[in-house]
Amino acid sequence: MKRKIKTFSLRRIRKCLTGLCLTLFVLRCVCAKRSEKNRADAEAQSFVDKCLLDVRAINKSRIQVTRQGLCQTVHFPFAEKRCSHSLGQVKLLRWEKRHLVCYGRDYTRIFQRMESFRGFNLLVCDQDCIHSPRHVFTVAKSRSIESPENQTVTLLPLNVGRHFKHVPMALRDRLSYDEKLPVAIWRGSTTGACWGLSADAKVDATRKECARRNLVTAWSGKQSGKIDVGLTKLVQLSRELKNKYTPLMKKEISVQDMLLYRYIISVEGNDVATNLKWALASNSVVFMPPPTRETIILESSLRPWIHYVPVLHDFSDLTMKIEYCDNNPLVCQNISSAATSFMLPFATRSNIFILGARVLEAYVAMMESIGVL
Repeated sequence: MKRKIKTFSLRRIRKCLTGLCLTLFVLRCVCAKRSEKNRADAEAQSFVDKCLLDVRAINKSRIQVTRQGLCQTVHFPFAEKRCSHSLGQVKLLRWEKRHLVCYGRDYTRIFQRMESFRGFNLLVCDQDCIHSPRHVFTVAKSRSIESPENQTVTLLPLNVGRHFKHVPMALRDRLSYDEKLPVAIWRGSTTGACWGLSADAKVDATRKECARRNLVTAWSGKQSGKIDVGLTKLVQLSRELKNKYTPLMKKEISVQDMLLYRYIISVEGNDVATNLKWALASNSVVFMPPPTRETIILESSLRPWIHYVPVLHDFSDLTMKIEYCDNNPLVCQNISSAATSFMLPFATRSNIFILGARVLEAYVAMMESIGVL
């Protein structure tokens, strides 16, 4: 009889210990999730603050001019039929007359994810807002990193279809870094500046606006087993310049085929480079000059030799950087991994628009607090 009681007691103790262990495990998981959520919220808030820039630096002249801008009578995106899209109570007001707002669908998707939606006026620059007066509050797709004139520009995810279209595919890149071809590749159009310069003109490396022209003139016509550079479209050029650059054109390559290459060159044109986001997300390594413009991913947060391999704006050191990566594969694999991790928050369009909604909510709250909206 005593033996049975002893056995029963041990079983109960074991069950209690098992239950206690399970309870502790569940509590640990819950605490870990809360900690992860708090960390994610903190990171998201930090991201929102960076998008807002110095909106908190308020002065009377800025409020007055912004109000004047918001009182303009020209509303967009109704400038052209192809741009028109119903935005309900929200009025988009452009700052510069030469710009057209064609991102109505993106604005709508951002508005749909806002926790509290109401009517308000939004002063916008649809392209790079480099010419927006620094004393006017504006939202835009991109802004200059270095220019003080852009310190009042708040970034929103616009033209998402073009810039983020291939990011999910790049994140599923099946080829590892070692399996890719050890070649630096670039395809693009004649956007940007300096295309009218003569072929033998020595463009100083500090002239950042000439980077794309420098890349094409330096490497497109050369036979190299390590570098494959070519134009696919001739745009924004006179007939004379089109004839000049036609011999440098090459066959267009799909993004899927470009992922076969180990090194992907990214260079700004009129705005941020269109291929930058999917190139960062892939298992390849991005070669680019330090960025001068930024969008919703905040390219200013990218660090040379951590997220990308830096090259000069005249690309005179391109061969040397390729040779270095060939001889130091582990360094470049770490760069590729860091760049992929950088792009994970932008893996889906839903995530991107939710982030845009949080930025816009903070922007609207600040504008209301100072009496602008």
